[in-house]
Amino acid sequence: MNELLEMIVCVEILANDLHYESEGIAFYANHLLADRVKEDLDKTLDGLREAYWLGELKVAPPPTDDTYRGAIELAKGIRGSYSGGDRNEALVIRLREVADLLLKKIEEVKRGDTLLSGTVAILDGLSTHMQTMYGLLDRTARK
Repeated sequence: MNELLEMIVCVEILANDLHYESEGIAFYANHLLADRVKEDLDKTLDGLREAYWLGELKVAPPPTDDTYRGAIELAKGIRGSYSGGDRNEALVIRLREVADLLLKKIEEVKRGDTLLSGTVAILDGLSTHMQTMYGLLDRTARK
């Protein structure tokens, strides 16, 4: 489950890259798309920490710095995996890639553990959001 938290933070990191580093005629559209992608992800992180670790497992969640360290490493790896095309395209494709990884991780976590309904509800909401964002990013990346 901590890997899932790392992926959520990685989405935020790469969305911030798109938010601030886009350029040219597509800047403002990409700026707003990035805002939409990262919308409420901080609440989702908090909800998972509280519902799953505090409420379900009855233990403290992993230290935040551990989660961020893993997210930074993941973001660096994804940044290095795509360097072709123009800058805007690369930023969108990277964000789309991590959205896809997060969707797969959500399904893996749900299959692997017997989770309480509250945790599943948070994961389902996150999955719905990421599916929608994947679709928007995929359409944006197409030429």
